[in-house]
Amino acid sequence: MHLTVNLLVQNSNSLLEDLRGLNQLKDNIIQSKIDTLKNEEAIKDQRPPQKKSGK
Repeated sequence: MHLTVNLLVQNSNSLLEDLRGLNQLKDNIIQSKIDTLKNEEAIKDQRPPQKKSGK
């Protein structure tokens, strides 16, 4: 019984580590997307305004 409980605890700890790793990966992906969007906006802001072609 003690061995079974010990194995369950080890398995639970392993699953928690996996979840932490997945959450970190998710957070990194989200942060990367945020950074990309910020960079795209900064590039748009640096472009000179488009002249409207008048006829």
